[in-house]
Amino acid sequence: MRNPPDSRASRRPSAPCSSRHLLVLLFVTSSLGLTPGRVEGAIVEHTVPPKITDPSITTGLDDHYAVLNTSVDPAEDLFVFLPGTNGKPSDTRLILQEAAANGFRAIGLMYQNNAALVTVCPVANTDVGCFDKIRQEIVTGDDVSSAIAVTRANSIENRILRLLLWLDANYPTEGWGRWVVYGRPDWSRMRLSGWSQGGAHAAYIARDRVVAGVIGFSSPGDWDIRLDKAPPWETAPHVTPASHYYGFTHVQDATLLWKYMEKVWAGLGMGLFGPPVSIDSTQPPYGGSHQLITDRPLPPITGTRFHSMTIVDQYTPKEADGSPTFAPVWRAVAFWKSPERSTKLLFSGGRVSVSVTWKSQYTGEGGTAFALPQDDSFGYFYFVDASNPELFVKVLDFGGSTPYLLFCGGLTDYEYTATFTNVATGKQVSFHKAPGTFNGWADNKSLSKE
Repeated sequence: MRNPPDSRASRRPSAPCSSRHLLVLLFVTSSLGLTPGRVEGAIVEHTVPPKITDPSITTGLDDHYAVLNTSVDPAEDLFVFLPGTNGKPSDTRLILQEAAANGFRAIGLMYQNNAALVTVCPVANTDVGCFDKIRQEIVTGDDVSSAIAVTRANSIENRILRLLLWLDANYPTEGWGRWVVYGRPDWSRMRLSGWSQGGAHAAYIARDRVVAGVIGFSSPGDWDIRLDKAPPWETAPHVTPASHYYGFTHVQDATLLWKYMEKVWAGLGMGLFGPPVSIDSTQPPYGGSHQLITDRPLPPITGTRFHSMTIVDQYTPKEADGSPTFAPVWRAVAFWKSPERSTKLLFSGGRVSVSVTWKSQYTGEGGTAFALPQDDSFGYFYFVDASNPELFVKVLDFGGSTPYLLFCGGLTDYEYTATFTNVATGKQVSFHKAPGTFNGWADNKSLSKE
């Protein structure tokens, strides 16, 4: 059940003032290497000091970036990029501009990233859960790791929430508030991405929250050198489907070794969509693989490493016109078209369908619920946020001419109507739950098979 509407993003904070806030207007031209599917128009870039969004933020104070294309309606999903160790959003502006050029709102989020996990955990800590605890503390602010100190205010969760609220308050026509649901980030409509440490944080968030996509650049690749295996958080079941995970790395990366990362990616289920594919010898969409690799030589830029050339602006290779060489790869792993969200559950081999309509007695909002199938007899529906199911339904078929046994249970006090349909005959049975109630329902007679 959701909270009453007093915590919704629509209750905007008063707009703060800051002389550090900049608005940069860029125009997408052929010099950016426009391709079909990208949107030509005005690209707007906001830089936002973290402390202006929440005075309690005291570390990781380099500017957040928020980028959008003002000439189009935003895509369903928000693209969020997390920089690597000691990195900052200004290091990876090209991927944010590419996101906007493809119709996405994009955020480069600054966070407390001064601890190099690849060094801290294998060398200085014998705790098997070291990677897990540090990532949990950076993401949530929970005090669980002795190797790092991150407060709730400085956590990734708080930073993204405060940034979205601040943008919505100061630029209300740009629609940033649509990714906040009842005072919380709507993870289910975010594509979380990052480089190195940041990409692994994205995958860690997706372990416990359903997200729209996970895109790792030179990541995720946590590996316990002492035990020669992936840490528990990478091998544990993730609630985000494997189909949402993508990665791009260099096979000569000396920071996060490909021989380990390949095993991590396989453990996340990315191999279900094809083996690793070299972008050096294939063309987009690279056979539909979710695992893209390169062995391209280092560009002639001082300080370039294989680890950083996949995404960092200064080191990623450029074409003659200045556009990123890897832009087609970025589009393949990050800016694919979202599948349509299903509004029906199908049971008993597709012979029974279920749909749900809902309405909030608090705000007047409502609509058609979205389906979260589980198996051939059971599933959930959610109204807004896929990580917050609002009701479950079950359909049992005992064979023969016995009518279907129908169950419906609510996890909300909202009003809703669940409609069960015999696909072959068109016969329907509905259950209506009144607002403010919590009752469920069962029926073993009404939906016949003939």
